[in-house]
Amino acid sequence: MAEASRARASPNTPSAETEFRRWLYAALGSVDAVEALFFGLKAAVLAIVLDAVRRIGSRALRNNVMRALAAAAFLAIFFFAIPFPLIVVGAALIGYAASRAGSLRVSFHLYSTEADVDAALDALLG
Repeated sequence: MAEASRARASPNTPSAETEFRRWLYAALGSVDAVEALFFGLKAAVLAIVLDAVRRIGSRALRNNVMRALAAAAFLAIFFFAIPFPLIVVGAALIGYAASRAGSLRVSFHLYSTEADVDAALDALLG
Protein backbone atom coordinates (compact mmCIF):
# COMPACT_ATOMS: atom_id res chain seq x y z
CA MET A 1 0.00 0.00 0.00
CA ALA A 2 2.84 2.38 0.73
CA GLU A 3 4.27 1.68 -2.72
CA ALA A 4 0.97 2.62 -4.43
CA SER A 5 0.71 5.93 -2.60
CA ARG A 6 4.34 6.66 -3.37
CA ALA A 7 3.74 6.03 -7.08
CA ARG A 8 0.74 8.38 -7.19
CA ALA A 9 2.37 11.20 -5.25
CA SER A 10 5.57 11.32 -7.26
CA PRO A 11 6.57 14.95 -7.74
CA ASN A 12 8.09 14.19 -11.13
CA THR A 13 4.85 12.93 -12.69
CA PRO A 14 3.33 15.72 -14.82
CA SER A 15 -0.39 16.33 -14.61
CA ALA A 16 -2.76 15.78 -17.51
CA GLU A 17 -3.09 19.53 -17.93
CA THR A 18 0.67 19.94 -18.21
CA GLU A 19 0.82 17.15 -20.76
CA PHE A 20 -1.97 18.78 -22.78
CA ARG A 21 -0.14 22.13 -22.76
CA ARG A 22 3.04 20.45 -23.93
CA TRP A 23 1.17 18.69 -26.72
CA LEU A 24 -0.63 21.91 -27.73
CA TYR A 25 2.60 23.87 -27.91
CA ALA A 26 4.33 21.09 -29.84
CA ALA A 27 1.42 20.81 -32.28
CA LEU A 28 0.90 24.52 -32.91
CA GLY A 29 4.38 25.88 -32.31
CA SER A 30 2.84 28.91 -30.55
CA VAL A 31 -0.38 29.87 -28.91
CA ASP A 32 -1.18 33.08 -30.81
CA ALA A 33 -4.75 31.96 -31.45
CA VAL A 34 -5.30 31.39 -27.74
CA GLU A 35 -3.73 34.75 -26.90
CA ALA A 36 -6.04 36.45 -29.42
CA LEU A 37 -9.05 34.71 -27.90
CA PHE A 38 -8.14 35.91 -24.40
CA PHE A 39 -7.48 39.43 -25.71
CA GLY A 40 -11.02 39.48 -27.10
CA LEU A 41 -12.40 38.17 -23.81
CA LYS A 42 -10.62 40.94 -21.92
CA ALA A 43 -12.33 43.53 -24.11
CA ALA A 44 -15.74 41.95 -23.54
CA VAL A 45 -15.25 41.80 -19.76
CA LEU A 46 -14.12 45.44 -19.73
CA ALA A 47 -17.27 46.48 -21.64
CA ILE A 48 -19.49 44.60 -19.17
CA VAL A 49 -17.77 46.17 -16.16
CA LEU A 50 -17.93 49.70 -17.60
CA ASP A 51 -21.64 49.29 -18.35
CA ALA A 52 -22.27 48.10 -14.78
CA VAL A 53 -20.36 51.08 -13.37
CA ARG A 54 -22.37 53.46 -15.56
CA ARG A 55 -25.69 51.94 -14.50
CA ILE A 56 -24.86 51.96 -10.78
CA GLY A 57 -23.42 55.46 -10.98
CA SER A 58 -26.51 56.85 -12.70
CA ARG A 59 -28.69 55.50 -9.89
CA ALA A 60 -26.47 56.49 -6.97
CA LEU A 61 -25.06 59.85 -8.09
CA ARG A 62 -28.14 61.97 -8.61
CA ASN A 63 -26.76 65.51 -8.30
CA ASN A 64 -23.56 67.44 -8.95
CA VAL A 65 -22.51 67.48 -5.29
CA MET A 66 -22.50 63.68 -5.19
CA ARG A 67 -20.69 63.47 -8.53
CA ALA A 68 -18.02 65.88 -7.26
CA LEU A 69 -17.64 63.87 -4.05
CA ALA A 70 -17.25 60.64 -6.05
CA ALA A 71 -14.67 62.30 -8.34
CA ALA A 72 -12.75 63.62 -5.33
CA ALA A 73 -12.77 60.13 -3.77
CA PHE A 74 -11.43 58.64 -7.01
CA LEU A 75 -8.66 61.23 -7.22
CA ALA A 76 -7.76 60.72 -3.57
CA ILE A 77 -7.48 56.95 -3.85
CA PHE A 78 -5.88 56.78 -7.31
CA PHE A 79 -3.44 59.68 -7.36
CA PHE A 80 -2.74 60.33 -3.68
CA ALA A 81 -3.02 56.74 -2.35
CA ILE A 82 -5.22 57.76 0.57
CA PRO A 83 -6.52 54.64 2.37
CA PHE A 84 -10.09 53.65 1.50
CA PRO A 85 -11.39 53.67 5.11
CA LEU A 86 -10.21 57.26 5.46
CA ILE A 87 -12.10 58.21 2.30
CA VAL A 88 -15.27 56.56 3.62
CA VAL A 89 -14.96 58.40 6.94
CA GLY A 90 -14.38 61.68 5.08
CA ALA A 91 -17.47 61.13 2.91
CA ALA A 92 -19.54 60.33 6.01
CA LEU A 93 -18.37 63.51 7.72
CA ILE A 94 -19.16 65.59 4.62
CA GLY A 95 -22.65 64.05 4.45
CA TYR A 96 -23.22 64.66 8.15
CA ALA A 97 -22.04 68.27 7.90
CA ALA A 98 -24.19 68.88 4.82
CA SER A 99 -27.28 67.48 6.51
CA ARG A 100 -26.63 69.63 9.59
CA ALA A 101 -26.11 72.74 7.46
CA GLY A 102 -29.51 72.27 5.88
CA SER A 103 -28.38 70.90 2.55
CA LEU A 104 -30.59 67.85 2.81
CA ARG A 105 -30.34 67.22 -0.92
CA VAL A 106 -26.94 65.65 -0.26
CA SER A 107 -28.03 63.25 2.44
CA PHE A 108 -31.57 62.51 1.23
CA HIS A 109 -30.94 62.36 -2.49
CA LEU A 110 -33.72 59.86 -3.14
CA TYR A 111 -36.42 62.39 -2.36
CA SER A 112 -37.35 64.91 -5.00
CA THR A 113 -39.01 67.76 -3.09
CA GLU A 114 -38.48 69.55 0.19
CA ALA A 115 -41.83 68.20 1.43
CA ASP A 116 -40.60 64.64 0.77
CA VAL A 117 -37.45 65.38 2.78
CA ASP A 118 -39.50 66.79 5.67
CA ALA A 119 -41.80 63.75 5.61
CA ALA A 120 -38.79 61.43 5.63
CA LEU A 121 -37.26 63.29 8.60
CA ASP A 122 -40.56 63.14 10.49
CA ALA A 123 -40.78 59.40 9.83
CA LEU A 124 -37.20 58.86 10.99
CA LEU A 125 -37.41 61.00 14.10
CA GLY A 126 -40.88 59.84 15.04
